[in-house]
Amino acid sequence: SALEKTGKLDPKIAASFSQTKAALTSTASDTKGLITEFKNVATTATRMGKSVENAFGQGVQNALDNAGVSVDEFTAALKK
Repeated sequence: SALEKTGKLDPKIAASFSQTKAALTSTASDTKGLITEFKNVATTATRMGKSVENAFGQGVQNALDNAGVSVDEFTAALKK
């Protein structure tokens, strides 16, 4: 570095700074990758949750259809 060449910065400190900067850059890159993966997991979990919710709703509807009861009739019976 320019400061190192002028003697205003100890070469050992400059080397240590360079190593620290490289480690920080690497860690930042790794962290960005992890954030992306966590976002992907969250998206997948949300999609799976919606699929399970839809399947459950369809199962309830099928059970009501098989029993010959409408959703409104079932809801009214629950309120009694």
